[in-house]
Amino acid sequence: TERPIYQPGQTVFFKGIIRQDNDALVENVAAGVPVTAVLYDSRNNELSRQELLTNDFGTVNGAFQLADGAALGDYQVRLSAYDVTERLSIQVEAYRKPDFAVDLTLSTDRAAVDDIINVTVDSSYFFGGPVSGAGVTVNVWQVADYDYWSNKRVLRSGQTDEAGLFTAEFSGNETGKYIVEAVVANGSSYTVASSAAIELFPAAHQISVQRGSYLQQPNTPFTVRATLLDLTGAPAANRPVEFVFYRYSRSSHRYSLEAERLSVQTDSRGVASLTLSLPEADWYRVLARSADPAGRVVSGERWFLVWSRSWQGYLAQDDSLRISPDRDSYLPGDTATFIIESEYSGPALLTLERGAVYDVLPVALTAPITFVELPIQAHYAPNVHATIQHWDPLDNELTQRTYRSVPDLMLRVATTEVTVPATDRLLNVEIIQDRESYKPGETANVTLRVTNWQGVPVSAEIELAVVDEAIFALAADNVTPLYDAFYFNRPDQVRTLDNMRPQRSLWIPYGGGMGGGGGDYFDGPRREFRDTAAYFPALRTDANGEVQVAIPLPDNLTTWRLTARAVTGDTQIGTMQEQLLVTQDLLLQPLLPAQLVEGDTIQLSALLHNRTGTALTLAATLALADETALALRGSAVQEVVLPAGGQQLIGWPIEALTASEALVTITMTNAEGQIVDQVELPLPVVRRAVHSVTSEAGQLGAELATTVTIPDSELREAYVAVTLNRTIASSLLDGLEDLTGYPYGCVEQTMSRALPNAVVSRALTQLNVVDPVRFASLTPYIEASVQRLYGFQHGDGGWGWWFSDPTHDYQTAWVVFGLAQTAESGYPVNETVLANGSDWLARHLTEMDERTRAFALYAMALTGRYELNETRILAAAPDRLDSFSVAALALTLHEAGYAAEAQQLIDYLLASRPAGQSYWSGDIEDGYYTRKTMASDVRNTAMVLTALARIRPAAPQIDEIADWLMGQRQAFGWGTTNETSFAIIALTDYLVSRSEFSEQAAYEVWWGDELVASGTIGPEAPQASVAIPLAELTPGEFPLRVTQTGQGPLYYRVDTHLYEQASPGAAAGPVAVTRSYRLPAAGEPTLSFQPGDLVRVELKVVVSEAAAYVLVEDKVPAGLEPINPGLDTSSGEAQQHYGSHYSYLEMRDGRVSFFITELAPGTHTFVYFARVVQSGTFSAMPAEMYAMYDLTVWGRSAGAIVEIPPGG
Repeated sequence: TERPIYQPGQTVFFKGIIRQDNDALVENVAAGVPVTAVLYDSRNNELSRQELLTNDFGTVNGAFQLADGAALGDYQVRLSAYDVTERLSIQVEAYRKPDFAVDLTLSTDRAAVDDIINVTVDSSYFFGGPVSGAGVTVNVWQVADYDYWSNKRVLRSGQTDEAGLFTAEFSGNETGKYIVEAVVANGSSYTVASSAAIELFPAAHQISVQRGSYLQQPNTPFTVRATLLDLTGAPAANRPVEFVFYRYSRSSHRYSLEAERLSVQTDSRGVASLTLSLPEADWYRVLARSADPAGRVVSGERWFLVWSRSWQGYLAQDDSLRISPDRDSYLPGDTATFIIESEYSGPALLTLERGAVYDVLPVALTAPITFVELPIQAHYAPNVHATIQHWDPLDNELTQRTYRSVPDLMLRVATTEVTVPATDRLLNVEIIQDRESYKPGETANVTLRVTNWQGVPVSAEIELAVVDEAIFALAADNVTPLYDAFYFNRPDQVRTLDNMRPQRSLWIPYGGGMGGGGGDYFDGPRREFRDTAAYFPALRTDANGEVQVAIPLPDNLTTWRLTARAVTGDTQIGTMQEQLLVTQDLLLQPLLPAQLVEGDTIQLSALLHNRTGTALTLAATLALADETALALRGSAVQEVVLPAGGQQLIGWPIEALTASEALVTITMTNAEGQIVDQVELPLPVVRRAVHSVTSEAGQLGAELATTVTIPDSELREAYVAVTLNRTIASSLLDGLEDLTGYPYGCVEQTMSRALPNAVVSRALTQLNVVDPVRFASLTPYIEASVQRLYGFQHGDGGWGWWFSDPTHDYQTAWVVFGLAQTAESGYPVNETVLANGSDWLARHLTEMDERTRAFALYAMALTGRYELNETRILAAAPDRLDSFSVAALALTLHEAGYAAEAQQLIDYLLASRPAGQSYWSGDIEDGYYTRKTMASDVRNTAMVLTALARIRPAAPQIDEIADWLMGQRQAFGWGTTNETSFAIIALTDYLVSRSEFSEQAAYEVWWGDELVASGTIGPEAPQASVAIPLAELTPGEFPLRVTQTGQGPLYYRVDTHLYEQASPGAAAGPVAVTRSYRLPAAGEPTLSFQPGDLVRVELKVVVSEAAAYVLVEDKVPAGLEPINPGLDTSSGEAQQHYGSHYSYLEMRDGRVSFFITELAPGTHTFVYFARVVQSGTFSAMPAEMYAMYDLTVWGRSAGAIVEIPPGG
């Protein structure tokens, strides 16, 4: 892909290079090879698929469009060809790009405890020039197990110098891994963090011991070596090394008998060699010790055996054969010298191999060292494996200790890898710009030139990506270098076996893939800002190896990274990166929040920069396009004198008045009044109110007369909505919109979106309800949701609430039920996915609550799998079940063809309904079952209605049950997504069982004495909607009347939409929710901060009873910005986990959302960190908690006002 990170709504460009790998002979494929490209989201859901064909260079390219509301997290682009799939991960996050880069470097990344490590911080603007006078804090963190950052310590704080540099020193007194971090603020309160890792060791040296063969003989000299290196791998010469030899003690069972102690000096290679002999046969341990210049001791040890035939002890076997090359790498034509260490003299075989044996050379070994020279061939590239093998005679004399037969000979094998870089495969790629720098909106003319390793022009295809360098500060480049992707070192696929041992193994070759692989310039306001300026996937060079490209530049002032990747038909490859600077001598940086809330006041800021060599007088003017949304509470013009190379932060006091998509324009002029820079940006203002809806629904005959109560509330945008439907069918389409527009995407909600769409689509087709626009929109929702569910499925075949949750019985039954009905509705469903889900249910039936088991049996029956014995056992005792599960059993028996038994359960259901009641309540309830299965009156009644419609459609009670269910319709569906889904399915089944009256009728809607709407409703226009604004009204009660002149009923719904001011102290709901803001060091809650402060936000939720499927969500005040752990520019606080466990976390659009599968009774605290980035007075809208499937479980914190004085 052209970059590693994206935001929702952006386009992902990708390219693939397809090659055949014939044992490192990388060959092009023919044109026209099919390649499948698929985009998967962070939960492994397939989002988009493209079928592509390779061109004559063996490449493909394409683009995926991310939805505006796309889930955040790690995505994958997968390319498949020839049954091989390669994957590349990308990030999708809601981010703000940094304006400057921070580069932190350490004097070393490996040091000893108590050593002094120099830390250098270099800060520079992406539009050019140093960030001078910026505030810097250098921290150090310890990296605990599982990469958690902990034990933060501030090393030094201060400001960058004129060159943008800052230095500090670090030392640690504990070994382990550390992260050194610099957090830099350039005077705007927006911070950028950068970090580097270092590991501390006990000493500045490291030692290893080599003892040759592990088997020695008494009184026979042998050599022991110790290699002493510093932490960078360089030799530590002229350092004393002490060798101590310990003999094994059979009384203490330790190596405690000192046999010898000698000291040797290391040579220029850092090697200390010692030759000695030991008289006694036994096991020994050699310990080598040395001290670094600071006196810190390092040691290493090895074990060996001094052995004779008379020795009575345990004898192990050792091959005592080694081979190594004299150099790390070679070029074709070089001569390699292999050093073979052996205890054996005699014939041996040396082979050069990789996917096959390339060369064979007989060798005469002369112990202990044999040198073999061999020319390096071109086909050895990129690597080859040298293997030496010989037969070693064994002592097969039987003794009392022999417990198995010993062969006469044993094949000894040793191998080493030889690197032969494929340098002739490397291309030289040049990027030649026509100018040193550019201005926004200009066109950059760039020449790309490609030559081979000998400098000869070649015909090549080039991918050119032009991406804002700031993107790579957020996330590192994710593309594998092309050389590493195609010419990586291959494993040795040759195995040497011998016929002296009767054992063989089947070996499947490794089929590894190739890796995912100034003042005188003004041309209108800058308003077009992009992350990718341009992307050219398949440019082709001419006979001179060149291609010219014109790159239209957007309005960003930044450094663009130009990345060119070239490939030829014979897979020569090359990559080059250059930077293209877009800048101005005089420029401004607006520092706007993502949004404001009505009533917020803010010091709207901008940084002015003078990059000339002369002090200048400049003016900045703020203009507001909509003064009803934003009000300027001061002078619109700010005049400053900027020194040469200087910058200054300025601001305007602004008040947010009304909700609107406001537009802000800042203009910078010089002393002559000429415009030198101008930026236009949106600044949305949102309501400082909590939206509430009350609903009334039902049927009307000739007239409906009702009263709408308007409380003392904010009425500017309040309204009453009246919806009329001639049939249930047209009403169901509204229910679908409630589901398809739902903002989250767990397993249940995904299924609740797919299934009703599929069922209603089929039913409305049967009923001849024509709405082509809506029908055309159903299929993409269904297909996308089904694909998401595939990705949510666990390896065991089941589903949880989220992919990371444990498999749950009801969630699995719900998805199997839904996928089976989706397939029945004519939409393609993967049979294996469905079968695996059904298998999981079958394996776990006996573990389920009986009520869940009944639903699981119905879900399995819909897939054609009947467990009749279990079904009949449950059906025999319906009084132990609730109405939902009894209805599910009746449907199971009906599906299996047992009509009489199904009718008996229908009789039981009708008899169990209380007299005069048109619905079934929870019946047998317990808290856990209700929470985990989303049980409710609507769900129960919907399942009974489905059973009646399918088993006994002529039941006299069916119409009133359907009417009751329609009467439960609220402003947004039937309550929860699960309730809405079951209600739509039931009413659809009811519709199919009878024909509705749809004669045309005239209607009128009266608000008091005023006729506000009239029209006709019928087959051609089955629905009418009327909105009555309340802005001019005063609180009180108002009569609403709806009349119709046709025959048969109309279905109506009256929704009153109000906005309650979110004022401090307005906590609400049965669940206590409190929110606190704290400075991490102080710990006490506060609502007053200084710009640049780090804030710990705690959301405390107190539940008296267990709750399931919970969302805890906070709306971040405009003056704060949450720290996202998914971005490389975030400071270390985001790497830590605090508070209670959650299943999933999202940060986007001014919201921080925690999803929790189960909340036990008690107090739970959810924590995130935010940085103060704006000055002003900001509304903190209430934090909310609610159970997604039990709307009685909810809570809302008080609102608050956060105060941040300017210039802190």
